[in-house]
Amino acid sequence: RLAIWLYSAPAGVSPDARAAFARRYATWVEASPDAEAKGLAPGLLDLGPAGEAVYAEGLAGPRRAIYVGGLLGRTGRVGPEVAAALFAPVDETTSPEERRAVLVAAYRVAPSAAAPHHAALQGRLAAADREEVEDVLTVLRHRVDR
Repeated sequence: RLAIWLYSAPAGVSPDARAAFARRYATWVEASPDAEAKGLAPGLLDLGPAGEAVYAEGLAGPRRAIYVGGLLGRTGRVGPEVAAALFAPVDETTSPEERRAVLVAAYRVAPSAAAPHHAALQGRLAAADREEVEDVLTVLRHRVDR
């Protein structure tokens, strides 16, 4: 926690140092058992754009469920890159459980700028599943980001 606090400080840490720390932190997430990794992963989002870029990579990786789960406990908005990575692999072959986790995470953390990615997700789903996505899309389109 102390390292996250130091590297997320608004001044005093260069962007290169922050990016290097985000990469190192990601190795800790990847080396941890699932239960610990799920708690560690959201710390990347406290590191600004460098951490968000690494988080987006995690959402595209083999431990995607850890990173999706990490978003479920957040309330602050994430950057568009993270939101795009959240939606990217979801299609009609995605399990209902994962699809619902993605929708809940999007409802909690996706910025209004993610609405086009969410709309694209809706187009990749079977017709019977599209209504479930519509409610969250409506929220994103009308969201005022803080």
